[in-house]
Formats: sequence, C-alpha cells, structure tokens
Amino acid sequence: MNEVYLRPLTVGELLDKAFRIYRSKFAALVGIVAAVLIPESILRLVVILYLGGLSPYVALILQLTIHLLANVVLVVFISHVYLGKTISFGDSYLQGAKRYWSVFGANFIVGLAIFVPLLILAFVPCIGLIGGVVLAVFLSTKWSLAMPAIIVENVGASDGLRRSWNLTETFFWRVLGTSFAASLLTSLITLLPTYFAAYLFSLTDLSYDTIQVINLLIEQIALLIALPFSQAVIVLIYYDLRVRKEGFDLQALAEANAND
Repeated sequence: MNEVYLRPLTVGELLDKAFRIYRSKFAALVGIVAAVLIPESILRLVVILYLGGLSPYVALILQLTIHLLANVVLVVFISHVYLGKTISFGDSYLQGAKRYWSVFGANFIVGLAIFVPLLILAFVPCIGLIGGVVLAVFLSTKWSLAMPAIIVENVGASDGLRRSWNLTETFFWRVLGTSFAASLLTSLITLLPTYFAAYLFSLTDLSYDTIQVINLLIEQIALLIALPFSQAVIVLIYYDLRVRKEGFDLQALAEANAND
C-alpha cells in the first residue's frame, strides 16, 4: 500500500498524479484499450471497404457499447495502481466484465435523464437551448463518478448514481473544473490530429473510402492515447472525494496495518 497519495489533492496535484500513472503504466493502459479497439477497427474497416460503411446511429451505438468496456477495465486497473496494488491484464478484464452491465445501466439512465429534457427544451427558443446545456453539464458532473463507484464498491447502477451524487455534493465546481481541464487536454489529443487530417484531405484527391479508412485509424490512435488519461482523472477525483468526505485514507491505512 502506497499511502503517500491517500490525502486531499489540489487540482494540480490530481492532474499530475493522473499523468504519472498514465506515464508509468502507459504500455498496460494502451494494451487494455487496444484489446477493444483493434477488433472494433477491423470490423469497421471491413464494413467501410465492403459494405459502404455503417449508418451514423449504428456506428455511434457500436462505439458507445464497445468503448464502455475499455473504460470499465481502465477504471479497474487504474484503481489498483492508485492503491499500490497489482493486477494482471486478464484479471482487469474479468473484474471489469462483471461490472459492465451495471455501468451500462447507469449510463443508460444518465442518457435518458439528459436526452429527454433536452428534447423537450429544444422546442423553447434560445432559453431552451441554454437551459438544456446547463442541465446536461450539471447532471453529467453530478453523475460523473458513478462508474468508479459501481466498480470499486461493487454496487448496482442506481446505487452508483446515488453515490456519485452524494460524493459531488459541496464539491460540484471542483469536479466540474478538474474534469473540464482534463477534457481540454484530451480534446487536444483527439481533435487536433483529426482537423489536421481534414485539412490535408482538402488538398488531395483521395477516394472517399481511403479518407474514411485514414480517419478511422487517426480516431482510434487518438483514443488509445486519450482514454487512459481521462479515466485516470475520474478515478483520482473519486478517491480524492472519498478521502475528503469519508476519511478513506485512514481506512486504507488501517486495512494495510491490519494485513501486516
């Protein structure tokens, strides 16, 4: 047990710790994501080259369900690393698979809770759009820790959402600010290569299929790099709030001493 980090962290310390985990376990983290993205990429390449591509809606659903598995396994692995424990690649997937459907259910509930009001507010000019965005940001932030709560505490979807809501109480702006800072960093990783590629494509006469294949490769490489860091930040926010609100650092230290 490495208790030195089991203390309240500033936003800067939290992002730095997330990057240190990301850098020290880069190969393992990328491997976890690659195990999901490589089969997905092959499937999508076959569809692009031989079936003319998927509909945007089918592609989105496919990405959300497949990428969720990578995110769940990342949370399992990063949580162990943060607590100074070791876990194998296979065990990370086994533990993640057990919690997948609970996390899926939580995400489904969050999606409905955000989408339905947005659909209603869309009929209210201007104010409806602003209100919808504010509501989406608020709910996304309040429920942003549901995944680590479900996985670490072995609870169901509704309990995970409730835990996230309670943990973020009085720390809403801190969670939003930290998540926003991490999102900016990951957006630079994922969006800039895509925009640069789009600019290069505008200067060439490549076929549509070729452009789709190149875009897919760029998108998947960007995800390989960005997903581990974004999940590391979420996991660290979760533990940081448990330390602040529940004395998790003292609990962990007591458990470590009891095992000595």
